[in-house]
Amino acid sequence: MTVGGSLVRRGLMLVNRLERDRDVPASVQQERVLKALLKQAKHTSFGQAYQFDRLLSQHNPIAAFQDTVAVHSYGQLFDQWWKRALEGEANVTWPGQVKYFALSSGTSGATTKYIPVTTAMQRAMGINALRMFACLPKYNVASEIYFKEWMMVGGSAQLQNLGHCYAGDLSGINASRPPAWIKRFYRPGTALAQIADWDERLDTIAKNAWKWDVGIMTGVPSWVQLTLERIMEFYGLDSIHDLWPNLSVYVSGGIAFEPYRKSLEALF
Repeated sequence: MTVGGSLVRRGLMLVNRLERDRDVPASVQQERVLKALLKQAKHTSFGQAYQFDRLLSQHNPIAAFQDTVAVHSYGQLFDQWWKRALEGEANVTWPGQVKYFALSSGTSGATTKYIPVTTAMQRAMGINALRMFACLPKYNVASEIYFKEWMMVGGSAQLQNLGHCYAGDLSGINASRPPAWIKRFYRPGTALAQIADWDERLDTIAKNAWKWDVGIMTGVPSWVQLTLERIMEFYGLDSIHDLWPNLSVYVSGGIAFEPYRKSLEALF
């Protein structure tokens, strides 16, 4: 079996396993998730402060959690807990030491927000990427798509070294450590993704775009639009399909897609 065939098989197996819970009531699934999180975090400073062990023994752990754990603003959570993790303390709100922090400007509070990105979170994002890939057969895409390259447009993979941890855009953190199963297909690749200057990175991607046979594209709509426009301008194209005829799947995220629909459709 080829690498691509093995990838498809693994993805379909994962989806089949996940879909076994489709008929399970949402409330039951929510309780399962909450219990799993409480068990993993019960020995952290946060878990001990809010007595996660006691919450797990309650008849209704959801109600007990809601009654016990206060709703925090970002400022409260950072000042009391995440700041300690940012300074290198382990086992604050999640087991172990946090090695990565995603930077977010947000719309309120601090100008720059530091969001912990744990190993468990990275693993979960990798699993969900595989799950999305495995859902492609539902959309009747051509079978060739499974062996094409993925263009992942995001922030710079060049992260700030804070000594005991790294900080940067979440998409940049993901680009710096793509899941093993996607490395062969990932474009523009970690080296190009590490170019810090956005315009320089776009120009470099455009210059190398002819080398790739991209079938899947992911990223925030505004970034994807700018990337496609730069590539088309560089080669004098009327459509991105003149360069990437197999590009047929776009996975959007981060912001609302609809305001960009017409602009993106004009590029295909």
